[in-house]
Amino acid sequence: CDLRGADFSAAKLKKVTFKDCDLSGVNFSQAEFQNIDLRGSSIADTLIDIDNFREVTIDPTQVYLIANALGVSIKD
Repeated sequence: CDLRGADFSAAKLKKVTFKDCDLSGVNFSQAEFQNIDLRGSSIADTLIDIDNFREVTIDPTQVYLIANALGVSIKD
């Protein structure tokens, strides 16, 4: 699915799977998550709020993108 640039701000998302979706540039600000699965999806430039970003499943390749979106710097 192609959801590039979609606006999910303040949405209440429960038991949603975004399987292999392009979520580039999606706005998830102030969205509430419950059992959300983002594995396999492109999440570059996705806007998220750390306070509401719980109960989310990601794959190992997405860890750096999520950390970057949250303002976390990963260094050796």
